[in-house]
Amino acid sequence: MTGVQGFTGGYVRTELESAGWEVFGIDLNANIGNDHYRRVDLNDIAGLRELVAEVQPDAVVHLAGIAFTGHRDDSWKLSQWVRQ
Repeated sequence: MTGVQGFTGGYVRTELESAGWEVFGIDLNANIGNDHYRRVDLNDIAGLRELVAEVQPDAVVHLAGIAFTGHRDDSWKLSQWVRQ
């Protein structure tokens, strides 16, 4: 799950885990001490491929986004990797 530590990600993670799913999350601010969280930048295609090969997910939930509008206008890059 991308954005696992974001506002929506926390709720979705809790619901998925309570339904019996094993949730692996990625986030720019991931909790390094948790084996199910990884710090990965969505623009790092090689890092994403490595993580997917390691985890071999049954499903992917993409919740990452930029909620603060003061960021540079490059938020479109967050979904670009899906096409690659």
